[in-house]
Amino acid sequence: DPIAHRDIVSSLAFSPDGNWLASGGYRIVKLWQRSAPLLQRRKLDAPATVLAASSDGHWIAAGLGDGRIRVWDRQADSEGVVFQAHDAGPTAVAFNQDGSRVLSAQGPVLKQWNSATGEAAGQLTASSPVRGLQILPEGTRVASGHEDGIIRIWNIEQLTPPPAEGEETAAPAPVQELAGHSKPVTAFAWSTVEGPRLVSASEDGTLRLWD
Repeated sequence: DPIAHRDIVSSLAFSPDGNWLASGGYRIVKLWQRSAPLLQRRKLDAPATVLAASSDGHWIAAGLGDGRIRVWDRQADSEGVVFQAHDAGPTAVAFNQDGSRVLSAQGPVLKQWNSATGEAAGQLTASSPVRGLQILPEGTRVASGHEDGIIRIWNIEQLTPPPAEGEETAAPAPVQELAGHSKPVTAFAWSTVEGPRLVSASEDGTLRLWD
C-alpha cells in the first residue's frame, strides 16, 4: 500500500459521520476521505442512453441504444427482464411511485410497462418528441419535456392500450401545458423547498422553477 506518512503515525481520529479520517505524524496532519464502496455491478449488452431508479431504490431501469429497456430488482441476483420498447434508444425513462410501472419515451410516443414482466401497459402520442420525464409526487401525473420547449402534464391513466389495427382514436390532450423555455426541455427534478416545485432544464441554457 502507498505510504501515508514518512514517520510514525502517532494518532488517528474519525469525523462524527465516519467519512473523514485525520492522521497525525511528525509535524504533519493529513485528512483522508473515505471512498464509497461499490455495492453492485451489472453488465449491459448494449450502450445505455438513459437510466432511472424507483423512489424506494428497489427497481432500476436502463434504456439501451437499440430501443430495449432492461429492468432489474436491485435486491435480486437475476439480471431482470429485458424487452423491446422502441425502435431506437429511449430519450427518457421514469418509474411510477411504487415502482410497479416504468414509463419510457422515444420520439413523440410515451409508453408504460410492467416493471416485473416487461408487458405493455399503455401508451400515448404527444404532438412533439419527448426529451424528459418526471413523475409528480402524488403518483397520478407525469410531466414530459418536449423538443418544442413545452412541458406537458398528463394523467398516467391517459396511457391506454394502443387501438386495434384499423381503429382510429383521437390523441389525448394534456391536462396542463407549461410554456417558457425556448428550446428542448431535457431534464427534470422535484423540489419540496418552499412548497412543491417542478424544476426543468433546457437547451436554452436556463433552469426554471414551476409551481
